[in-house]
Amino acid sequence: MDMVSQLSSHGNRFTGRIPPSLGNLSSLHTLAANYNNLEGYIPLELGQLSNLEILSFSGNNLSGMVPPLLYNISSINAFILSANKLSGNLPPDIGLTLPNLQLFGLGDNNFSGPVPPSIVNASGLVNFDISVNNFIWPEPINFGRLHDLEWLGLGNNQLGSNKPNDLGFLNSVTNCTNLRILTLYQNGFGGVLPNSITNLSSKLTTLFLGENHISGTIPRDIGNLVGLRSLTFTQNMLTGIIPESVGKLSRAVQLGMSENNISGEIPPSLGNITGLSTLILRRNMIEGSIPTALGNCTRLQILDLGYNHLTGPIPTQLIGLSSLTDGFRLGPNYLSGPLPPEVGNLKNLRQMDISRNKLFGEIPSTLGDCQLLEFLSIQNNLFEGTIPPSFKQLKGIQELDLSSNNLSGQIPGFLGELTLLHSLNLSHNMFEGEVPTEGVFSKIGASSIVGNNRLCGGIPALQLPACPKMVPNKEKRPLLHIIVPLVVVLSVVLLLACLSLISTGIRGTIGYLAPGLSFEILRECCYHHNTPGDEDLLGYDQNPLSNIESLMNAYGITWQYNMLMV
Repeated sequence: MDMVSQLSSHGNRFTGRIPPSLGNLSSLHTLAANYNNLEGYIPLELGQLSNLEILSFSGNNLSGMVPPLLYNISSINAFILSANKLSGNLPPDIGLTLPNLQLFGLGDNNFSGPVPPSIVNASGLVNFDISVNNFIWPEPINFGRLHDLEWLGLGNNQLGSNKPNDLGFLNSVTNCTNLRILTLYQNGFGGVLPNSITNLSSKLTTLFLGENHISGTIPRDIGNLVGLRSLTFTQNMLTGIIPESVGKLSRAVQLGMSENNISGEIPPSLGNITGLSTLILRRNMIEGSIPTALGNCTRLQILDLGYNHLTGPIPTQLIGLSSLTDGFRLGPNYLSGPLPPEVGNLKNLRQMDISRNKLFGEIPSTLGDCQLLEFLSIQNNLFEGTIPPSFKQLKGIQELDLSSNNLSGQIPGFLGELTLLHSLNLSHNMFEGEVPTEGVFSKIGASSIVGNNRLCGGIPALQLPACPKMVPNKEKRPLLHIIVPLVVVLSVVLLLACLSLISTGIRGTIGYLAPGLSFEILRECCYHHNTPGDEDLLGYDQNPLSNIESLMNAYGITWQYNMLMV
């Protein structure tokens, strides 16, 4: 066993503890068991592996402190213990005792204490990731000495002190010309965002600065970082505008600038980033209209422009993007105009929020084509008309908010047939009639329908008045089905009587009567006065001949005006 040089096992669900006997494998240069279920302490005996080059136990449940002897194995070039429960401090001379270090990963643990400045003595360092720990930073580190550095992960620690020069170390990072990933989020960094970030490596693909206390403006030449794929300034105190040069980030996939104090308009140049999948500008002070050029971003999956001061209509070029899947959020703002029927193109969308705007008109029936919708909020607008019948196609809907509009008509019962719907708000509209009791209506609260003053029925908890019962009306009009046939029969009898009188004068003959004579005789024989109001009831006039003719035509009887068969 002394001749074993490599021992690797990844993702095999191994459990238990690391055997101390592994420390006897003096020829071992690779010891790796990533993504298993190992637990307990790292054995002290592993510090005896003087030829070890790769130590990697990421993605386990290891706890306790790292044995100090492991930091003294100068042959190690990969020291990776990320995603465990390890704790303790780093030795101050770590860069001197591990001079061959290339990969150093302790992310997602419970380490604390200062980041040793000596780390830059490991001049061949490529990846340095200590994110998601509790490290502090008594003094800035000159990372510019690490010319091969590609990954600098410092996020989610306590490195900042909310002081003006917290980000001064970035000036040295510009010398890391191979840098690809830089994460500084959630550190309490203060001060102004330095313009020097525009001089970072052109190979930089990821820049995360979110959730700090960074002030200042987004540098005008941010477009110099042409290799960026992900850029986030979320939750800071940035002011000013979004520079037009942001459109030069043609490889960007994610842009996040939410929860700042950014003003001005959305630059149309964002439409040049055709591969953009996520654009989040939420909670700023952005004004103006939504540029139609965003319709060029045909891979956009998430768009969040809510909580700004945007005006104007929703561009049809944007709302017609079938690529939108995970979020389309435009509320609240001051957008106006109708909801374009092109909304029906969002067939793969799961969440839509256009609430608290000034949109008006009817809800387009095409919205029912968005059958994967799970969340839909159009509250606090000026929509009118009824709930479209096409909403019965929203089989996946879970939350539906139509409150505070001018919607009217009856509440459709099919909403109770949407089996996944568990949150429904129809309050402050003009709905009337009976409230359904099935499905979501079986447990709906009064707050969900308040402000609709002509509703009735529903479950008892709503305390609505009972709906009036349908009682037969005893007035004349509902008896038309009796009166009309009776009048028809009497009219036919009257006609036959008149014909009989005529035949009495001309027995046994068949002849031609002058039209005038025929009408005169019939008028004499058949004229009668209608009861007042009958003409309104039946639609007849007081000319019996006209009435008889109408009745005969209705029953398929033909009558030649110039000849009577007698």
